[in-house]
Amino acid sequence: MNFDNWAVPFTANSKRAIELVSIQYDGSSICIVLYEEDSDRNWKVTFDSYVALRIVSEECSAGIQNDLPEEGAFYITKKSDWLFELGKGDISFLDDASHFVMCCYDEVIEVISCRSDVSIAEQIEV
Repeated sequence: MNFDNWAVPFTANSKRAIELVSIQYDGSSICIVLYEEDSDRNWKVTFDSYVALRIVSEECSAGIQNDLPEEGAFYITKKSDWLFELGKGDISFLDDASHFVMCCYDEVIEVISCRSDVSIAEQIEV
């Protein structure tokens, strides 16, 4: 797989510089709140019309971690094994989908979605 760094509006210098605060699911979207230590802020990452969500403990994530660049904590690709397992190439709406990866201190979060948005979240105690 060929993952690139995903351009987000804050710096995540290492794969363990992010803490998962919460995940909310409402049936059609996923909202993930993350705390980033360098900015000392919470960030909201929203995926509308998502296809799949996977959360793995950091200790058990060697499979995906080996495919990621060394720098950063946020990654994206349009071509992954998971995307093709879900039907990319056969299911037309998956043509626009991406495989997003967020490396947190204790978890690795993966989302397949066509749309994402990253913004500052309200301050929440971590």
